Amino acid sequence: MTTMYDLARLYGVKVDTLISCDMQVTLSEHFLHQEYTLEETSILSLFNSLTDFSKGRLMEYAESLAEIEAESRMVISHAAL
Repeated sequence: MTTMYDLARLYGVKVDTLISCDMQVTLSEHFLHQEYTLEETSILSLFNSLTDFSKGRLMEYAESLAEIEAESRMVISHAAL
């Protein structure tokens, strides 16, 4: 089982993915997670575990945070002038 865990970590997929032996799923998960940091992969994993309703709520919250960040950057850039 350690080898399976090591392979899963190497390719950035879950052990379940390796056990399912669906090569299409394995490859898609590998390429999906390959370019992300560990933190980003963790966030995506959490997002995928949510219900559609909770995903919608999270998206609304993320959009609000992005707006606050954009406004904050504008204030800082205007203050620098």
